[in-house]
Amino acid sequence: MARAKAKTKAKTKPEDAPRTPEWFCAVWTGNGEPAEIVPVDSLTGPPEAGTYLWVDVQSPGPEDTARLGKLFNFHPLALEDVLNDRGLPKQETYGGTLFTVMSALSGRDTADGTPVTVNVGLFLRERMLVTCHSRPLACVDEVRRMMSDRDLLDHHTPDYLYYLLLDGIIDEYLTRAEKLEAKLDDIEEEVFQPRFRRNSDPRRVIYETRRQLSRLGQLMLSKEETLRALVLRDYPQIKADTRTHLRDVLDHVLRARDHLTMMRELLTALMESHLSRLSMRLEESMKLLTIIGTIMLPLSFLTGIWGMNFKHMPGLDWPHSFPVLCGFMVALVAVMLAVFRRMRLF
Repeated sequence: MARAKAKTKAKTKPEDAPRTPEWFCAVWTGNGEPAEIVPVDSLTGPPEAGTYLWVDVQSPGPEDTARLGKLFNFHPLALEDVLNDRGLPKQETYGGTLFTVMSALSGRDTADGTPVTVNVGLFLRERMLVTCHSRPLACVDEVRRMMSDRDLLDHHTPDYLYYLLLDGIIDEYLTRAEKLEAKLDDIEEEVFQPRFRRNSDPRRVIYETRRQLSRLGQLMLSKEETLRALVLRDYPQIKADTRTHLRDVLDHVLRARDHLTMMRELLTALMESHLSRLSMRLEESMKLLTIIGTIMLPLSFLTGIWGMNFKHMPGLDWPHSFPVLCGFMVALVAVMLAVFRRMRLF
């Protein structure tokens, strides 16, 4: 039993191994002073009057969510959703807390190229933002680096950081869509090349790319629903200026969704063009084989007759019978080729 456990442990991938929780806590006043990075042990509850707080927890466990619930009195259902990395995107309001779950690209892909996503839980209050995610995310790291920018924090509240995080998540999807668009250019070049390359079949690449586009489109649809709710509903945690920024992010999502639809249609057209070229190539091959078969039929007939094993056949004793027969066969082939040429069969 112990040996079996050791074998299972040896097969565990590094990215699937348990991660150590990492806390990041920043406090700022919005009065031109830089943000102060404070240890998590210094937190005793919600921020004091006149200050703002952002807490980011990477790879949280049950103990970490319990600590968050104790510090900030978050709803247990929301904390439970934070630990579920495969849960669906959602948006709920628990008292004075706006809770959002949005999937972000993790930077990893499956074996077939499908992107792996990580859920990000965001707890937004008027003076506080708490984010939780199971893996490192580039958009979160970028906002962390921004915490040293005085211009960013001078007059911005946590709802603006909330917008920055959502905008960073969407930008990752837009970058992924641009990479797929570049891949489409390569597929189009391969499909419409003048001659077929040996061992070249773009159908597998087309199917994989179409699957990736469909997955990306599904993920973008969930983002559209979340952002549309944030823009249309009057959440007290989000100021009017921030809602304007979120409306711009929603516009990016809508344009990206239309662009993904267009790329899927282009892939369908490329597949139809490729299959049409394969069909034409097959027809040309069949035409060539038909011409060869038609030419060989009378030749086979003649050689079959003169190849019969009889003693008495006309022309067998004539010394010029073989060259005459060969000349006749050559002339017959020439006449048939001329007829086929006149019929524009080749």
